[in-house]
Amino acid sequence: MELNRNFYRLHAKKIDNMNEEEEQPEEVQPKNEEHINFISYVEKTMETFEEKPFCDVDALVFSWLSYIDFPENCIPDDAVRLGDLYKAELFEQMFRTAVAYDETKALFCAAAASPRFRDIGVSHYVSRLDPETLKQFSAVNFHISDKLRFIAFRGTDKFIVGWKEDLCLALADPVESQKSSVRYLTRCASGFDGEIITGGHSKGGNLAIFSSALCDESIRNRITKIYSFDGPGVDDEVNGELIDQIYDKVVKFVPQSSLIGLLMEKHEDYLIVKSDGRGFSQHMAFYWHITPEGEFDFTDDLTYDSRILKVSVNKWIGDMNYEERSRIIQSLFELFNTTNAETLDDIDFIKVIPEIKKNFDDMNPEARKILLNNAKNIITESVKNIPKAFEKKE
Repeated sequence: MELNRNFYRLHAKKIDNMNEEEEQPEEVQPKNEEHINFISYVEKTMETFEEKPFCDVDALVFSWLSYIDFPENCIPDDAVRLGDLYKAELFEQMFRTAVAYDETKALFCAAAASPRFRDIGVSHYVSRLDPETLKQFSAVNFHISDKLRFIAFRGTDKFIVGWKEDLCLALADPVESQKSSVRYLTRCASGFDGEIITGGHSKGGNLAIFSSALCDESIRNRITKIYSFDGPGVDDEVNGELIDQIYDKVVKFVPQSSLIGLLMEKHEDYLIVKSDGRGFSQHMAFYWHITPEGEFDFTDDLTYDSRILKVSVNKWIGDMNYEERSRIIQSLFELFNTTNAETLDDIDFIKVIPEIKKNFDDMNPEARKILLNNAKNIITESVKNIPKAFEKKE
């Protein structure tokens, strides 16, 4: 009996447990992807431009593709299909001057395979480098459709000449690349009567704005949008009135810790993109956040350090007249020349820093004084403008 009773208790307990809901393992929810970068956007976007209209992220893709050294068959007016350029034997040439080699190559490979980008036509590629006139200029024309073209201007690449030219953007006179950008836009627009979009990253954004403002009115009327991705502004003294007239067409994006895109920028209607990376690395658009839906992921304001530098550096530049700007740029050129480098790849920073220090000590006393005084002025302005860094952008 005792055995049967014990059996009954065990059996009853088993039945009770069967009546209770069995504890189910917690269902693993797929993790939502918070953001991607624009290489992933190209990889994931399967729609053609007929199926999904041109958008702001497409403009960044075309702007960055301008950093590629396209082969000679892209120089004529007749367009070459982007996907047909996907040839390993061309890669050494195509990416030789790209600042971000691996990322630029990955972007091109994704675009050449993409149903959205592979049938885009490429034409009118130019690249000019002139150390004598401090000119580093490159641009390319992308045929999106029979009625729409995107004219992309390259920013600063690996050549030291380009970095020197960037310094001259602070002067009142147009730099050589700005002059070339107007001629290039005019050439591309001739023989085509459709819609034009211009754009570029860094200095390329500056050139897109400059050329769109100074081209012939018949061309300007066909330009529907002008994109600047963290590009410096155009000095007020350089055709400021014409720039203002076309600024309603300008769409400008800066990362949240921007510095380059805020230099000499008097307009406040830029869009701030969330971004990874620290400091200058945010200038590289591969760090910028894109939503899984293929749109820029925005934030309301710049970071604290970016707001300080924006106010202090622009005030420092604005307080100098043409002669003072020329002197400091010439002094910086002297330091550049101590490296004897043609490209950034030629610079061994471990060896060159002591050399720059030595050459700084040996500089013309007047030039050395100019650099020291201006460094002091930047620090002073930064400290004075700390309270303004807390002012929110309207």
